[in-house]
Amino acid sequence: MSMVQITRKIGDQIYLIELQATVEKVSETFDIGTLEIIQENNKKKAAIYVGNQCMEGVVETLQKPLAVLQKSHVGNDSLPIQELNIVSFIKEKIRFSSRPLPVKI
Repeated sequence: MSMVQITRKIGDQIYLIELQATVEKVSETFDIGTLEIIQENNKKKAAIYVGNQCMEGVVETLQKPLAVLQKSHVGNDSLPIQELNIVSFIKEKIRFSSRPLPVKI
């Protein structure tokens, strides 16, 4: 088991997701589960549902925002130029630190 960090876009906001788990890729798509952000008493909470299990987490503001960059190649063969464009900023992270709970169906 190790620390896993991934990103997820919800609306216009991109979140950094931090959890301790072993993530196995079963198919070509990297679909971990369903992520929900819950606003509760001026606090944001998160829940991720994977199969019949649920993990609850907290949304925290990053001390220093992270930039999401996109590399593109411009120019021609004789003078290749690489550009880095800022796509978005990551301002918050979701930290899951508790064990998964079974979901009652």
